[in-house]
Parts: sequence; structure tokens; C-alpha cells
Amino acid sequence: MQPSGNLSGERVLAFRLDPLDVLFFRDGRPFGVTARGQSGLPMPQTLSGAIRTHLLRAAGCDLDAFARLAQQLRSGRSREEAMRSACGAGWIARVAVRGPWLCRQIGPQLEVLLPVPANLQQVEDAAPHELLGVNAARANVAQAHGNGDQVHPRWVRLDPLHAEKELPGWQPPIDGMRPLWFRQRVRGKRKMGYLRPAGLKAYLAGQTPEADSLVAPDELFGFDHRTGIVLRPDELTAEEGLLYSVSLLALRPGVGFYAEVLLPLDAPQEVLRQPTVLDFGGEGRKVRVQPVDRFAWPETASLPHGRRLILLTTPGIFAQRWRPPLPDGTKLVAAAVPGYEAFSGWDLARGGPRPTRFAAPAGSVYFLESSCEPFPDGSLAESDDDRRLGFGCFLQGVWNDV
Repeated sequence: MQPSGNLSGERVLAFRLDPLDVLFFRDGRPFGVTARGQSGLPMPQTLSGAIRTHLLRAAGCDLDAFARLAQQLRSGRSREEAMRSACGAGWIARVAVRGPWLCRQIGPQLEVLLPVPANLQQVEDAAPHELLGVNAARANVAQAHGNGDQVHPRWVRLDPLHAEKELPGWQPPIDGMRPLWFRQRVRGKRKMGYLRPAGLKAYLAGQTPEADSLVAPDELFGFDHRTGIVLRPDELTAEEGLLYSVSLLALRPGVGFYAEVLLPLDAPQEVLRQPTVLDFGGEGRKVRVQPVDRFAWPETASLPHGRRLILLTTPGIFAQRWRPPLPDGTKLVAAAVPGYEAFSGWDLARGGPRPTRFAAPAGSVYFLESSCEPFPDGSLAESDDDRRLGFGCFLQGVWNDV
């Protein structure tokens, strides 16, 4: 199953985005003097906005055309009608974006890295008597090499508790949901990180990824902390005592972003075929964009007893907050959702801020029992607009109870 399935027969193009400098992506918090602006990672709508703006400019949309576009949107015309009137390229409104995801080059292969699933936790310095099966064998090997009871940090996964097992005091958020439970007597702790393709394949097959298939955030990016002053615009002199600080995203060498763009069939064939430079994020930062071979997303495994696992690869915006819409014949058995992401943004066409929205983060996991075949492809987003912006992308896997 690929998180970029076609909405209606689009052409799918894949790209790598490499920063030309540090980058800045704001969240929904206000930012001003005496405040610190902290960059996060880009949201799907940031990428979608950059792609659409580039396509509009390539179609001949100048400042006057953008002004006409904004005026027509404010008058209630659809985005496609407004774009067709402004620059004769209404198809741009139907462009869909998937991503962005962190990536890095390992030899000839481009590795796409996904946030660690929320039901994976890390166990450090575990003793052999706490481990079972292959992990106990690893601990014995560590002892033989003079490492005592210590082993390298490893990962364990939580899965739904068997339906016949009871947990005293468990109060499900929805009737019939089960708690998540370890298969081993360990104490795990959620750690931030990113899953390599081999680990992703193992995870979706119901297994626990090896420790070397997970990448720590500081191996992929850091932050460039800077302090600035507020200037009087008329005199170009500093305002006394008015300082601000900002932390800019700095990707490590060789690290970039991977994205997929779904073009409607009536888009010109030459669109996005050549390397180019895009404005990406705030502060006028730019990235170099070049076409690449499409990443080979893991295929969906056969479902034992209809047990389907859904892993969000981009944030999901749902009417029921943390719960995605599910097809008829599908039951939500358990879920691992690590909080929420609040975000806003600036609508360039309408000339104003977007309302703050809340999303289930990428890495959220849903355990389902489903008789639905096939499952909806591409996105769990509940509106065409959110799907085209890239929200709600997911991968499918399998799960086993504990």
C-alpha cells in the first residue's frame, strides 16, 4: 500500500528537496519582539503552497494576476475557477501533494524516513531475566563479551491486549476498545526518531524493528539559534531593548525532504520535469528541487483475521479529532495517538491568516478489525482539499494481539 495512491488517475512525480540554507517553519504560536521563534518540520500545507505558487508563477501569474486571484476567491468563486480566470491554468487547483518526509542518500538508494510509530518504545540497559526469546539470547551474548547484564538500547512494541484478557480499571475511550500492552515484562519509554525502510517493512509485517533501523533526530537535523534586533523603519536604527531570537532548522549534510506530486491528466507534460528552486517556508528560504525515482513503499501484507494496522505518515485532520473516518464493516480495536499538532498559516491568495487547526500527528497508529477489501487508498482526510494538501496519508500493515 502506498500513501500516494491516485485520486482520479493522476500522474505521480517524485522529488527530492535539498535546502540551500537553513529553513524556518512556524507553528501556530504568535511571534514578536522579546519572543523566541522555534522552527519545526514542514507541514503538508507548506509543501503544497510552495508547489502551487511555483506552478502559478510558471503559468504566467504575476503580481496583478495574484491580486485578481485573491479578489475572485474572496467573491466566492472556486479555486479552480479563480485560477483559470487569473492565468488560464485551472488544473493547478487539482494538483495533490504527498509529504514532505525526511530522506537521505545511502549509497545508490534514497531512504525515506518516517516518524517512529507511536506504539514503539525504547528499553535501555535491560537485564536478561527481563527479556524473552531472541532478546534474551542477545543479552547472553553481551554477557559473554564482558558487558554484564547490559545490552544496547532496543525497541519493543505495544499491541492490543487479547479480547479474553481483562485489565482491571481499564476505561476505554470508546466501548469495545482494548488497551495496548507489552509482550515482555519491561518498562519502555517513547523516544522520538525516524524509521528506516527496512524497519518500516518489519513493523508493518507485525514485527519489532531492529535497533539499527531507527534514526535519532539529531542525526538528521539540528537548530541554528540566532538573535536579532528591531529596527525603526524610517531611520534604520535599533529600537532600544527590543530583541527577538529565532531557531532555524538546519538539516545535516546529505539530508533532504522527499515528496510526491499528483498532477491531473490535463496538466502540461513538461510540468516539474526539470530541477528548479522553490521558496519553502518562511524568511525567504529556498530549496533545490529535482526529480527522483519514486520511493518503493511497502506493499500491504495479507490480513490475518482481518486485522489491519493503519500508520499515519502525515498529520491527519479528522472531524472526530483523533479518530479517522472508517469504512462500514471496520471496528477500531485500539489506537496509539501521541497528542496533537496545532498549526495555522497564511493564506496568500486571501491575504489573511488561516484558522488554527488540530491534527493527529504522523506516527499515530490505529488497530482495526476490518472485513472491507480493498481499504480506501491514499488518504484518510475527510475533504478533497485536505487530501490535495497532503493530510492523512497512511500505510497499512498487520497486527497480532498480546
